[in-house]
Amino acid sequence: MIKITEKKLRSIIKEVLKEDAPASFDVEDLDSNLSWLTDPIDKYKGRADVEGEYFKIAPETSDINLARSTQDVRRFASASGIIARRLGFDPPVVTSGKRSPRQQAVAMQLKFDKGDDLYDLYINQCSECTVIAGGEASARQLIGRLVQIFSEKRDGNISQPEAIQRAIQALRETPISAHQAGMSIDFRRAAGMERIFDALRPYSSFNVIDETSTAAPHWHVFVRTFTRSRYERLVQGAAPEDSREQEGVDPDIDTD
Repeated sequence: MIKITEKKLRSIIKEVLKEDAPASFDVEDLDSNLSWLTDPIDKYKGRADVEGEYFKIAPETSDINLARSTQDVRRFASASGIIARRLGFDPPVVTSGKRSPRQQAVAMQLKFDKGDDLYDLYINQCSECTVIAGGEASARQLIGRLVQIFSEKRDGNISQPEAIQRAIQALRETPISAHQAGMSIDFRRAAGMERIFDALRPYSSFNVIDETSTAAPHWHVFVRTFTRSRYERLVQGAAPEDSREQEGVDPDIDTD
């Protein structure tokens, strides 16, 4: 089968959803007194407390690395913390960002082992997942393949290393999660998250899946766009402007 690269995956998302999917993680150098507007890469690498931000990265999850997520996702994480502080809530805790095929395989196996329904999570609840997989038929085929692999491991017919390697190969051939493209972020279940999401909707285009009743309770957020101009206005406490960048990236402002 043909291996789908991350670049190709993003182009598919952009073409089908008619939304921008940034192809670069480079950030612009801004004056030091505007540091709150930057999307610094190094500070998002697996830290429980992120300097200069009002959100946290789950300390027990060592492989979280928002540095490889899109700038839109990093802005969303930062903005969620800003809104939480304004509303008087505790800092949001990020439990997942960009995932490699291996990390996605491990995450899906954990869900399976805890009794979660992978068909329901990745097909019924996740609108972007079937798009990423190339259609519902491909998504169902992939989930069926993964369920078979994880079942064989559960029943003792294959080893854990073999199960993971087979799952990795399946996810390389057919990606299904926006986490693999760096376009999703997960937040731990906590008081006030729904109000935070409501406050962010005027500034960012995103979908939320409520997975707070699963074995690992969290909110899954697929971030389509969060432009620099809208992020700046949120930080400044200003209302979002009605402009041409509302439906995508303003090329005069957002170069990522």
